[in-house]
Amino acid sequence: MRLLIRFFAVCYLSALLSAGSVFAQRTSIEIRGDVKNPRAWFVDEIKKHFAGEIQTAESAGREKQVKTSTGIPLISLIKASELKTKETPRNYASSFIVILESHDGYRAWFSYAELASGTKENPVLLVWEQNGKPLPDNELPFRLLAGSGDRSIYGITRLTLVDGVKLADILAVSGSLSAIPSTADYANSTPTDRNLVISMGGDESRLLFTWHDAHPTGSLAIRARGESIYNNIEASSAERNGRYIHKAVVDGLLTSAVYEYSLSGEDNYATAATAEPAVYTVKTGDPKSFSFFAVGDAQIGATDVAQDTDNWKKSLNAAVANFPNAGFLISMGDQVQSADNVSHYNGYLSPVELTGLPTAHSVGNHDSGSPLFPEHFSFPNMVKVGAGTTAIDYWFTYGGALFMVIDSNTQDIPAHRAFMKNAIAANPGAVWKIAVFHHAPYSEAFHYDESIEAGEKEKRFNLTPVFDELGIDVALSGHDHSYTRTYHMRDNEPIKNQKWLDAGGNIQSDETGMLYNTVLDPDGVLYIALGSSSGSKYYAWDSSNEAFFSAARHQFNVPEFSVVDVTGDSFTITTYRADTMAALDSYTIRKKK
Repeated sequence: MRLLIRFFAVCYLSALLSAGSVFAQRTSIEIRGDVKNPRAWFVDEIKKHFAGEIQTAESAGREKQVKTSTGIPLISLIKASELKTKETPRNYASSFIVILESHDGYRAWFSYAELASGTKENPVLLVWEQNGKPLPDNELPFRLLAGSGDRSIYGITRLTLVDGVKLADILAVSGSLSAIPSTADYANSTPTDRNLVISMGGDESRLLFTWHDAHPTGSLAIRARGESIYNNIEASSAERNGRYIHKAVVDGLLTSAVYEYSLSGEDNYATAATAEPAVYTVKTGDPKSFSFFAVGDAQIGATDVAQDTDNWKKSLNAAVANFPNAGFLISMGDQVQSADNVSHYNGYLSPVELTGLPTAHSVGNHDSGSPLFPEHFSFPNMVKVGAGTTAIDYWFTYGGALFMVIDSNTQDIPAHRAFMKNAIAANPGAVWKIAVFHHAPYSEAFHYDESIEAGEKEKRFNLTPVFDELGIDVALSGHDHSYTRTYHMRDNEPIKNQKWLDAGGNIQSDETGMLYNTVLDPDGVLYIALGSSSGSKYYAWDSSNEAFFSAARHQFNVPEFSVVDVTGDSFTITTYRADTMAALDSYTIRKKK
């Protein structure tokens, strides 16, 4: 039986895990699979939650030196996650397979039985410290200390639990490994019936929470890590089609802090073992120097909901794993393919990273006109710019940056102009003025041909004179599923003779506009059209020749995302492939202090 399970596990895991992201979270361990409480655990959380179970054990290294390791029994972490099975607890030992995966893709596996039968004299420990010191960088965040050295593994970032009974049933019916569920079925995710979203709240001290369930009322409990008392916040609740939409506002957040929060409502929020709601974490950043993700057109459902969702999860996992200090995410619209399709929203909101990553969303043409958009997201400082349910502009600040999110589906340009003028007037100290909207005014993709879609020209160019007038620094958009970065533009003309900084920090000038990627106090607006973050759809270039406005363009037909780093005098945007993390383009604007 052990040999059979071993064979099944190896084959199954090749299908289950190989499709997962190769970019591992280096600060936490992700628990996923057939568990009731999928989540990520950080070292400090484990120390606090399992304080009574921390153990030390001695082991001999390669050079026979004795090392003292500190950790907890691996089985304790598994039990806290609660196995998801219809079988009774006495059958757990014979049915479940436990797989540990390191950041470099190496894996080790156990049966639940051998972990459950471990003793204090021969434990299987999840270790975060040796000889009173943190693990070496290449072994972070955790390593395994087991009596048997043949499954030694370090750099552990993921633990997947697989129900062997389910696996055996699948194989018995199908007789083929091709019927085994893909990684999308096992990826750690927010329950799709809850669709928990954290939205930007106006400034760095406020966040807006939205979630859905079947309970008429809801509340949110939140506290700064290290505090003993939760602050309970009642949510406003509204019914829709037998479900309830809860929205809660959290004020007074400190910067550079970690907060723990939980939701109350349905009984299934709580674990059966503790009867306490699952606890999530969200971090606040430093407004003086911060980063955020910028993504274009996930458009879940454009190809296949499961496939698009899986690729979107991989992109977001890669982004957060490689840039864990990014404070929030901005999406340029077209989160879904069909505005009224709940399953498309379920897929978009399924990545577990979204339980701890605040977001801001622009409304795309595929999101427009449906109440699902405002039912899932929240909007600080919102202004109606039309009669439709999604005809809204809103703004928020973070440090010295003012973000103005515009509904480019609505062509009431005076209303958009008034909104932006008021937002700028309300934030006279803003160093960076950033416009966010869906329809890219400048793009190399075929959408740029105004004959493709009626009204494309108006949607794209009616706003650009307003941006010139109001001194917008950067305009971020999507829609075209390919990447284009313009020269700085004014009056629909590229301004190529900008001041730029060479490698030695010396100010240079270049009339061709081709030499620099760091400009100093530039004239004009920088426009960036972002590529697809999920790969659900790609558009070819409109022409094999670069357009007059185009300083950089690419279309590799792979999912990508951008990381934006902002300080008081610099704005840098770098775009990465999500599969290899290769940098595709980078550009910096500097301002004199």
